[in-house]
Amino acid sequence: MQTKLSYLQKWALKMLLEDHVAGVQWDEEFKREHPQERGLHDQTKIWGVHWKPKKWMPQMSRSDSVNLSRAIARLESRGLLIRQNQHIGTPDAHRARTTPQSVPPVRCSHILLTESGFEVARALPEDDGADAIKPI
Repeated sequence: MQTKLSYLQKWALKMLLEDHVAGVQWDEEFKREHPQERGLHDQTKIWGVHWKPKKWMPQMSRSDSVNLSRAIARLESRGLLIRQNQHIGTPDAHRARTTPQSVPPVRCSHILLTESGFEVARALPEDDGADAIKPI
């Protein structure tokens, strides 16, 4: 499956994995510092990472945005991630999506990597060319 991923899909998986690792570290630090705050722990594990493509590519054009959105949708169709909307949840149940097969949100606020998404992202070689995608 990995060989059929585009450079943009590989790049997105790498960025999501990096953000996920940082988010889980923050959640763990928050949990240690505020053990009495129930319900705020493990946000990254439940909802995924905050989806801010402009953070990765500040000079993103409209066509870049469309291409990235399409790449994310295709990764979801392969079962590698789940698009989430933390503000409204799933359109049909109003809570976090747990499978890529459930109804996707119209707008995405978070992206959750699935187990197979983690495996593929971790297996990506460091020098596969996906790092060549830089802000325009």
